[in-house]
Amino acid sequence: MCVRVPSQRGKPYSFGGRFFMRDGASSQQMSRDEVHELFHAVGAIVCGLFRGTDKTHIVDRRGFDGDVCTMIDDAMAWIESKINVNYIITGAVRRQERPELPLDAIREAVVNAVAHRDYRSNASVHIYLFHDRLEVVSPGGLPPGMTEADLGVRSAPRNRLLFRLLHRMDAVEHIGTGVRRIRDLCREWDVAAPIFDISDHWVTVTFPRPAVSRQESRTVHDRGRHSVRRAPCG
Repeated sequence: MCVRVPSQRGKPYSFGGRFFMRDGASSQQMSRDEVHELFHAVGAIVCGLFRGTDKTHIVDRRGFDGDVCTMIDDAMAWIESKINVNYIITGAVRRQERPELPLDAIREAVVNAVAHRDYRSNASVHIYLFHDRLEVVSPGGLPPGMTEADLGVRSAPRNRLLFRLLHRMDAVEHIGTGVRRIRDLCREWDVAAPIFDISDHWVTVTFPRPAVSRQESRTVHDRGRHSVRRAPCG
């Protein structure tokens, strides 16, 4: 087998389960420490909370790195601390807590962003929380051979080793079911369908946030009394 790698500098690539760094016309296998630094440098998740519906006023910004599972858990904990939560009081000893968006669907989107991103890019996975939506942005576009019509139908993992690791840890479902599961979870949660925006260099999953009045923090419904914990300046 002959593998052709274009001449370039400072660009890593993987072949046969090993990582190499291209430097001009030659390649050198990367050490374990170099591979570790590479994935920590480009594998971070950056979260941002914004006032309003654009990026003009940022309220909070956090970056998470480390091992893959810790990054995902930290990013999810940040999201849970920022989105609205309905407290449903039904007369039971413990109140029921219902986040405004299905956390399992958001987690699936975050895991997919980490698992399928292009690690040759220096960009990070970004999570943006606006007044009206939550966005999960993954660098790299779709893997070669996939089109937008394939979403939820088939899968072509860009990073097979990472995907297999996450699958063994039960962090991802069966191949090709992630997008369908996100859509199903949103429908079951009775919120707006997620929006998938695909370009050559980015994949963005947008979760529209349910409208919550900023003037009213307590409402009454037939199934019980509700109070709303509102996100700060979201």
